[in-house]
Amino acid sequence: VRTSRGGTMEAMEPASDVVDPNNAGNPLEEDKNRHDGEERCRVIIRLKPLEKGEKEGRLRVEGEKIFVPGVNGTPSRRRKTDDDDGSAFQYDQVFPTNSTQEDVFLSVLQNSISYVLEGFNATVLAYGQTGAGKTYNMFGPPGESLDDQDLRGLVPRALDEIFDRIDKDKSGSSFEVKLSMVEIYLEELIDLLKPNCNQKLRLRESVYQGVWVEGLSHFSVPTSRAALELVLGGMDNRTVGATNMNDASSRSHCIVSLRVERAMPDGVVQCGVLHFADLAGMERVDRTGAQGQTLEEAKRINLSLSALGNCICALSDPHRTHVPFRDAKLTFLLKNSLGGNAKTTLLVACSSRLKDADETVTALRFGARARAVRNVVKVNQKLCAQELQRLLDKLQQEHRALQQYCLALEQQIEDTISKDASSTPAASAPSGAGNASAGVQ
Repeated sequence: VRTSRGGTMEAMEPASDVVDPNNAGNPLEEDKNRHDGEERCRVIIRLKPLEKGEKEGRLRVEGEKIFVPGVNGTPSRRRKTDDDDGSAFQYDQVFPTNSTQEDVFLSVLQNSISYVLEGFNATVLAYGQTGAGKTYNMFGPPGESLDDQDLRGLVPRALDEIFDRIDKDKSGSSFEVKLSMVEIYLEELIDLLKPNCNQKLRLRESVYQGVWVEGLSHFSVPTSRAALELVLGGMDNRTVGATNMNDASSRSHCIVSLRVERAMPDGVVQCGVLHFADLAGMERVDRTGAQGQTLEEAKRINLSLSALGNCICALSDPHRTHVPFRDAKLTFLLKNSLGGNAKTTLLVACSSRLKDADETVTALRFGARARAVRNVVKVNQKLCAQELQRLLDKLQQEHRALQQYCLALEQQIEDTISKDASSTPAASAPSGAGNASAGVQ
């Protein structure tokens, strides 16, 4: 209806005395900016350092680009140079092998935490081959305390940062932080904070809540220390196993969720959710030597990662008609983060070893495709009575302006029709007089 009215207005070129609702907060103007919250998925690459005796691969890092000789990278419209043989992969940031945990945190999460405290959703996905350092990036080195000041990963640092900012808040708001951890093992959902619970977890979806896990426990945490202890307990319950490529290989996908609810003094309640998805690594069975149960785990892991790749391909296609989120529980659970309401960052962990060249190129291509995924982000908040009344008054004002505008257009149409009707007899009169004169002759 708004479009047709706008089209009529432009076609008829109404006179200057027609009431223009733009001066009264026209919702048409707001519709033009309805994609203001749209933003692209950020993709960050981190290269794992070489161990003693390992041979380095042929990839080359130059700023935000990675060059792999003989491999086509991110499509570019710019003219190729002699140095660029079409192998450049473009990302938002690339961390070389000498980068630190602090460097990664500042790039990945520092701004995201501010958004979460203001009621936005944010997601960090760790993707890459097995043994590339995904869990290290997320939590820190295995078998050590997650609060190590130098080696701790994104999750412990984020917990400290969130509670530090809450303690420093001077707005008079009250905060509540809740934590949950879920594992996807062999396509089954497991509550890592209540692993012995007999309640079966299910994925649910609604228009207002998006996708959530029914039956998953959420623990209120008053301090970062209390939250970290829960995370440590959940990590102890996670399924891991040894393969030829990784002594402590994650055999499942793990998602840690922090829900921050902020009640402001004026009665407005904002709720932001920060997800950390530590995905199991893609595997080549001929290299990992997986057998028996480990082989079955590898099959399920690769199938779910393949489904994730299909969703990324569909989301990056502007002409897509369907995104297969329901092909795997991982993709369905991440639906809100991929093309939905979240500020999403993909952290791709890559090996710089020569013998991992094929897996590294696969991960780089995955990251390059993910940069085309766009999310529509909006703040999650419940308004107080005063704010709702203010919005109601604004909408009523806009409604009255549109009514006046429509009446003015209808009046202009009637005036135009009347003018055309009155001018028609006058135009035909000379023709009639000529015919009468011809008849007399």
